[in-house]
Amino acid sequence: MKHYFWDTLYNKDYGFDVVETMYTAIDPINERNMLRTTRDIRPLGNRSNKFDKIRKVDPDTYVFLDGGYGDPISFYGEQGEGDTAYKDYSQQEMAEMVEFAPIVWRRHAPDLLRSNVTETITIRNHASEYNAAWRTKFLRMYLPKSLTLPPIQQGKEKIKVFGVEGSVYLARGKAIPEGWQKKNRANLKREYPYKDNSAITFERVLSTGCTTSLVRFAKWTWISGGEDEYRSFTRVDKDVKEQYVDAIEDYWQYIVRFASFINDEWDERREHCTKLQNYVLPRPDGDNGSTYSHYFANLSGMEGYDVGKARDVVTNDQNEYRLHLLYHFLDRKPLLSELRNLQYNATEGEVRKVRSQFVSFMNEWMGLRYTVEELVQKAK
Repeated sequence: MKHYFWDTLYNKDYGFDVVETMYTAIDPINERNMLRTTRDIRPLGNRSNKFDKIRKVDPDTYVFLDGGYGDPISFYGEQGEGDTAYKDYSQQEMAEMVEFAPIVWRRHAPDLLRSNVTETITIRNHASEYNAAWRTKFLRMYLPKSLTLPPIQQGKEKIKVFGVEGSVYLARGKAIPEGWQKKNRANLKREYPYKDNSAITFERVLSTGCTTSLVRFAKWTWISGGEDEYRSFTRVDKDVKEQYVDAIEDYWQYIVRFASFINDEWDERREHCTKLQNYVLPRPDGDNGSTYSHYFANLSGMEGYDVGKARDVVTNDQNEYRLHLLYHFLDRKPLLSELRNLQYNATEGEVRKVRSQFVSFMNEWMGLRYTVEELVQKAK
């Protein structure tokens, strides 16, 4: 069957028994260069894709892999396209493959904690500071219909369980396999932990077959894993801001008076913003400050800038960079560029919009904002 998953399971709910049947039904790729079927690559989708595959670890454990960390046939560093036969994988390789797999299916026999045969699914995000779109796509394609990955909100990915209120935070991983780190030590900026708790595990009574009906099977229960989820709020330090209210108002009047007279050509704006950058933001070694850094156009990229100098531009009417800050405000808030002559041509409503943007800009520029974090959900 060319696309077993797509032809039989896509957009359906299914369980461990179907995963077991799937593994048997998908023939391993017969490769060239004498490899034949030794690597036991059984693609979940198109047979030309060696990364999205299913592997059998033992009779009660199967993993879905996508070529990420922990996958011996990976598109990362020196592990790419290794020719080791699957039966010859080391104990460490097998353990890391299961630990870092995006999806792990397990079957559990009755014991002191379980009165029925149950199945669990462990879901893991990629270890990255940024969103890994290919991992998100993989999870959306291959998770059963009763577990979904909704659109990202506020930079966070969550697993939604059918029939259960709320969702479970799927944090990005912080660990990288020990074996991969040893092979790629020269390319790493720092050493990463070998394990973390970012993967989340759900359990339900063993379900049989596959179905489009989401009420046929038992509901999933989140039983372990994950990280604490926090919601961030931005606040303004009003006590500190109180000291600068008059200076901020004076600078607002400065903008109203001079905005309509400045030359807003791109080269002119770039020159002024570059000089302002060099004044408040220390340059990295080897940077002579001759080019405009685009990250400077967004104040969230100004980590480490000199707040004292930034405040002096606003509070000191003799500071030579007051005009440069006006150019920077134009760069950050284009609405002023459109209106420009606030004294004569702008309506009262338009002035209020620019004023609102100015207040927000000043809070950032003068370092008056801080972040408060509230615990939303604890890990298990």
